[in-house]
Amino acid sequence: MRRRYFIKTMLATTALALCGGAAIAIDADDPVEFVRALYAREVARQAAGTSIGEAEFLEVFTRETRQIWLAGRGSTVNIPAGPILNVFFGWGVLPGHAVALQDVSAVRSPRVLTVVVALTIRGEPHQVSVLPVKQDGRWRVSNIAYDRGEDFVAFRRRLSGH
Repeated sequence: MRRRYFIKTMLATTALALCGGAAIAIDADDPVEFVRALYAREVARQAAGTSIGEAEFLEVFTRETRQIWLAGRGSTVNIPAGPILNVFFGWGVLPGHAVALQDVSAVRSPRVLTVVVALTIRGEPHQVSVLPVKQDGRWRVSNIAYDRGEDFVAFRRRLSGH
């Protein structure tokens, strides 16, 4: 088990180094490829134990979602007791937890495109649903819904009191 974790960590660290460290541009024409690249980057970060800077973090979100994030920043008023939220992976996923990307697929309806990301977190299957939106000529994330608990935007709105 330790050997597998070591190998995954080394691969993730190598991937981050080859991509220039912290900043990895995610310019994909296809929304599924955008989400796949975003999650591959975040899984590599998780395995390497590195964090993302706020500017890079906010870059992947729509203007509206950025405003919601910034409005709730620093608020401790409405934080629920219990698990913390890892924005990309969901509730209760802490730094150091093993996360693996299994699949990324699109679910289309006449009005909304949802990209479903299948993950394995600490050996258990999970999924998140990402809502990509084209804004300023690039794909961005408008919201992320988790298989448990509140979605990202609802949680941040509650923090900001809106």
